[in-house]
Amino acid sequence: MNKLAELKQHHVNSSLRFREWLIVFLLASVLLWSYVAQLDQIAVATGAVIPMGQVKVIQHLEGGIVKKIHVADGDAVTQGAPLIELNLASSGI
Repeated sequence: MNKLAELKQHHVNSSLRFREWLIVFLLASVLLWSYVAQLDQIAVATGAVIPMGQVKVIQHLEGGIVKKIHVADGDAVTQGAPLIELNLASSGI
């Protein structure tokens, strides 16, 4: 017998093999349970998004591609301030 075979025969780490098989068994059990188990209760809830101020819809009549956005979420804007820039050349006008 060579030295490697002797070392394997005399130094068998059975606790390591036990832990490996335990992990494999637990993973297989969880996978089997998730395949077979059924949920008894389902909770459905409805909600609403409530803005903290007045929300305005910005819409361009002819269309176009947004070139630049001048405001961010939560910014206070004044009347007449530019909000977005549109690239009208690509809209077919």
